[in-house]
Amino acid sequence: MIDRAETLNILRESTVTVFVNSVAGGGRARFYLTQIQKLFASFHILAQFVMTKSALELESFAQNAISQGRRALFAMGGDGTFQALANAAFGAEVLLGVLPVGGGNDFAAALGLPRDPLNAADAILRGEPRLVDLLRVHTAEGRIRLYAAGGGIGLDAEAARYASGAYRRLPGRSRYIASALRAFVGFVPLEVRVDFPGSDRIPQEAKALVVAALKNPDLWCWSQTGSGCDP
Repeated sequence: MIDRAETLNILRESTVTVFVNSVAGGGRARFYLTQIQKLFASFHILAQFVMTKSALELESFAQNAISQGRRALFAMGGDGTFQALANAAFGAEVLLGVLPVGGGNDFAAALGLPRDPLNAADAILRGEPRLVDLLRVHTAEGRIRLYAAGGGIGLDAEAARYASGAYRRLPGRSRYIASALRAFVGFVPLEVRVDFPGSDRIPQEAKALVVAALKNPDLWCWSQTGSGCDP
């Protein structure tokens, strides 16, 4: 694991690459970009800000940066932006960070980062590195994807499709509430079976609206109450 001393060396002796999701949070990334660039400069950290238009483009840019020896890669966006970076960087000895300017920012909240992007960036540049768990999924298309906060199938996945599509430009939590309501209309529960390899637990079979593996406490509260958790 990269320790605090090595983190400082990485940040100050090499160029940090920040991948900016230009449409994250309905344009919040562009609004905060200049201020965050100035914050990096105040820490005497050289940073290159790379604008990206899609997750696929971000992953390609990130893999290219890693091949060029970059050791500090940040995602400036929301949960989806960081997921793309995590997938691109998995297996490499690099330091990752997230500057939360997306609509939900659940993963950043789970890390204890402030919701304000500038305060979050300041906390990251002053903070300690930490390890996080990743969820690995084999998709129906034969792909392997990694998730830092959680992932699911059913109503949750359908809502995510609307959130990244038709309702993408709605602000904040309203984007996800509207997406969930739209996905619920006419949704048919799935027949699912959950196995627990290496465990004595009995496999479970049921009809379900949502089946998810969640590491993020904020996502868990939303799935249980629909209204989030108290800070």
